[in-house]
Amino acid sequence: MWVFNKRWTNLSKPPKEIIDDACLYLSDALSDTGFRLVKSKRLLVRKDENSGFQFRLNLGTNSRNQRNASVYINIHFEVYSDRIKKWRQEFYTVRSLGEPTALVTNRAIGYLTPQSKFQYGTWNLLDTHPEKIIKVLTQSVIPRVGKFENSVEFIQEMRNGKPEEFCFDFEVLDFLMCYGGDQYASECLTKMLVERGWVDEFNRKQDQWRTEGAIDDRQSLINLLVHRSDYFEIPISP
Repeated sequence: MWVFNKRWTNLSKPPKEIIDDACLYLSDALSDTGFRLVKSKRLLVRKDENSGFQFRLNLGTNSRNQRNASVYINIHFEVYSDRIKKWRQEFYTVRSLGEPTALVTNRAIGYLTPQSKFQYGTWNLLDTHPEKIIKVLTQSVIPRVGKFENSVEFIQEMRNGKPEEFCFDFEVLDFLMCYGGDQYASECLTKMLVERGWVDEFNRKQDQWRTEGAIDDRQSLINLLVHRSDYFEIPISP
């Protein structure tokens, strides 16, 4: 059990001050990992000049904070890339796929950690020492940075389906089309459809999209895959 007897701040302070203290504590502890605190935005940011990726630990909170009762901090792992933004600017506009952003993925860190009792990545700072959060970040989140910085190996992993670093399937296809190419995107798409038993439904919806120009239940996850595969001409692997 993770236990600390030393108090890291005055826990009777207003919630905002406690959260700010926690951000400073995390920043200091993670300074040797390349993350630097942007205090005005409560962000820990790391930029890799070689790969062009920017990594962020977004330190948020919620409206349930109550002095001397609960002070919550939640953390998201975010990845940005100027290269993928430029790629989207080229393809999104002509295909009406929405705003071309630099966001590669945004994941609540609970999805990146092994847990017996699932937690999205939210802690009450009144009963959680920041060292416990640091342990989670250094063991289960920070190592994900290297996977993006070594994108060649990461792309090989994606051939077997969507990795847990991504929230949405279409984000994986965007990444593969930008950094890998059609073949990798095709293999990943096929793997995702087969694993979920979506192949027949995907083919039906794709035929409907191509003949009618519309699909029922437009916002479903499988429809997003149909749109991406059709726009970028990504075939299902045999």
